[in-house]
Amino acid sequence: MYLHEHHKPMSTPAVAQLIIGFKNQVGAVAVPPTRERAISIIKDVFISAAERDIYTGDSVIVNIIDKDGVHEERFPLRRD
Repeated sequence: MYLHEHHKPMSTPAVAQLIIGFKNQVGAVAVPPTRERAISIIKDVFISAAERDIYTGDSVIVNIIDKDGVHEERFPLRRD
């Protein structure tokens, strides 16, 4: 996309920070999020999308899969 719009390649260091993740950090370890943190991230993602898209509904249903089975939770996105 950058090449198409600007007619020149993007510099590698600028992109490397976005795509490498923890590989460029000394001693960093990727830690899986807790259940609560994962749900919080999902809520934030859908709330952000709902703010920008008028066709998104008023709530989201999230299916949580864990060792005890599948649990369904409904979260409100906005109140218009």
